[in-house]
Amino acid sequence: IVPWETIGKETMKALKENPRLAIELLDESRALNFIMPELLATKGCEQPTKWHSEGDVWTHTILLLKKMETPEFKKEFPKFRIKPDFILTILLHDAGKAVTRVVVEENGKNLVRFYGHDFEGAKIAKTICERLKLSRAETNKILFLVRNHMVIMQGNVAGMKSTTIEKYYMGKYGQYLLTLLWLDALCSVREDGQETHQNYRDIKTRVQEMKNHIPTKSRGSTDLLSGDEIMQALNIKPSKRIGEIKEQLRELQLNGKIATAEQAKQYLKNIQYPISNA
Repeated sequence: IVPWETIGKETMKALKENPRLAIELLDESRALNFIMPELLATKGCEQPTKWHSEGDVWTHTILLLKKMETPEFKKEFPKFRIKPDFILTILLHDAGKAVTRVVVEENGKNLVRFYGHDFEGAKIAKTICERLKLSRAETNKILFLVRNHMVIMQGNVAGMKSTTIEKYYMGKYGQYLLTLLWLDALCSVREDGQETHQNYRDIKTRVQEMKNHIPTKSRGSTDLLSGDEIMQALNIKPSKRIGEIKEQLRELQLNGKIATAEQAKQYLKNIQYPISNA
């Protein structure tokens, strides 16, 4: 009887007003079974206690909402404004675990794994966003955050390229991804009691260092040299190498090694770049 557009708008209003209470009321009233039934599978979806002694996926998710209410969160993110699409992201960030949970044998032990839960979670998120008739902007934001909330786990922060960190943590949704990382780490309670925020601190430090190297107006996709300028400097024809060189120059810029177009041209003159028109 009630149009999905109305259900979507009212759900998002409730999530903005009081995120934890809203999801608890939706669950207790069983409205969640109708609006977002995919979340029900996270209840009883057990996680390895070594990394998640706080409980199953549902418990972990609700804990993120609770931590947003704490002085600790407000101190770390004093300017953060609650937006319903970010709250929905929190609810969906681990939704893919229920459909990817497997038990594998490693070194004689049976271990729980959630291979690709970030990508499966994004598929679930897309279905829910379409059901609730969310805007394209809201949907794109939610899908980006759910799909990329595990980027930090692909390697140690020190080994990540600066351009990679810029892409994920300095772009349009960068601050939200950092906030989700902080919350997710805080609510992943290790069995041995060790703290879990080192990756967050490392990423935050590198982002600040790069911001110091890049003027505000130059953040984003601004290139020191255009493709034509690179071809002229190296006397090469159009090829995929142009993009590679642009990324190389951006990496140097983010690391504070070059800052102007003239420095970029001088760098290209001094390097023995493998020239090929293939």
